[in-house]
Amino acid sequence: MATLYTRSDLVFLAKVAEAANRFEDMLEFMDKVASLDHEEGLTFEERKMFSNAFKIVITQLRNNWRAANSLEARELAKESSTVLSLIQRHKATIVHELEDYCRRILEHVERKFLPAATTSESKVFYHKTSGDYHRYLAAHATGEKRRTLVQKSFESYEVAWQLADSQLTSTDPTRLGLGLNFSVFFYELLDSPDRACHLAKHAFDTALERLDDIPEDSATDSIRLLHLLKDNLTLWMEDSEAAPHPCQKEHQEQTDSESGEGTVVM
Repeated sequence: MATLYTRSDLVFLAKVAEAANRFEDMLEFMDKVASLDHEEGLTFEERKMFSNAFKIVITQLRNNWRAANSLEARELAKESSTVLSLIQRHKATIVHELEDYCRRILEHVERKFLPAATTSESKVFYHKTSGDYHRYLAAHATGEKRRTLVQKSFESYEVAWQLADSQLTSTDPTRLGLGLNFSVFFYELLDSPDRACHLAKHAFDTALERLDDIPEDSATDSIRLLHLLKDNLTLWMEDSEAAPHPCQKEHQEQTDSESGEGTVVM
């Protein structure tokens, strides 16, 4: 007989899995929490854990894909290779896993959490999440599928940004994280450094004007995100002066902070 866990049991087990660095287990426990019937949506703590679990696993898979892609490129440069097909199959397996996790979180967000969101901050957060995971899917897609995913990502980010720009303070971590990731979307998927820099600079400058007003409980996240926005702006501006095609550079991106995500090099 299968063990029946309560909602609090599942959250506790997810914390245990996180402490043990068993992030796929953490994801599965929080996926079960997300699948429960609760009209009010996730609590702030549950939302943070739910988001972190998926982000950590997805980040690991994206790093796995980059490593496999590098190996594939090395083999393709050779006149002949005995292992190229093996690498390509492994790379396809990574993409399949990544797509599965992305679609799972998108189903939760779009069918359950967005309709249940009542505050401006939570609406921005979930629209941003939709933009993020459609972007991750688009990065490994081609043709019409890629165009559709890019459009869905843009629409989600755009709704989130319009709401954040009018309803959230300029120093709010959720708003700053959105500005960071939306600008990366313009840079990576639309190959538009000008729009990326314009958005990142707007998010950075408007927050800088209100730096003295940052609430103490969110100051650490807000300041860290401001540093990441500044890092990207510096990198992109240097690249635009140095090379015509700078989009192969890595950028800073929000992935797991107090607002539901933090920061790593992507």
